[in-house]
Parts: sequence; structure tokens; C-alpha cells
Amino acid sequence: MDKKIEIKNQNNEQQHPALMATVGDVAQMLHISIRQVWRLHGIGRLPNPVRLGNCVRWRVDEIRAFVEAGCPCRQEWKTQYQQGGQIDG
Repeated sequence: MDKKIEIKNQNNEQQHPALMATVGDVAQMLHISIRQVWRLHGIGRLPNPVRLGNCVRWRVDEIRAFVEAGCPCRQEWKTQYQQGGQIDG
């Protein structure tokens, strides 16, 4: 993926690469609609997002790794990602 999601300050200067992505960011990264992100999530074709209070976010590094792995179903992805030591539990 060539596209980078970055946090910008008020002067539009790059500060830090984003660690988490909104549903809109994920849609942009995958070149699909926001509705399609929710559909894929609902049928288990995307990694699970993280809830931060009322906010739903996806880990940017996990989405990138997921795409590089060929977009497996969620159950296969969880197994692959856990074996790689990327997530706990």
C-alpha cells in the first residue's frame, strides 16, 4: 500500500503516523465504500476493530498485514496474526 494515513496539526504539518484508522480511513485504504467496510466486517471478512469508548477504529498495521496476507477470512486471520505474535489473547 502506498497510501499513508498521517496525523496533521492545525498547520497541516505531519506529526506522527496514525496508529488507528476510522471506517472512512479503512474504506480509503481498501478503495471501497464505507458501507462495504461495514458489510465485510459483518460477514467476518475484515479483522476486528478496536473500540475506544464510543469510537470504532482499526489498527493500521493490522489492516496492511491483512491485505498482504491475501485478505483471509477473520478466523484464519486471527490464527495467522496470533502465530506471528502480533496480538494478545
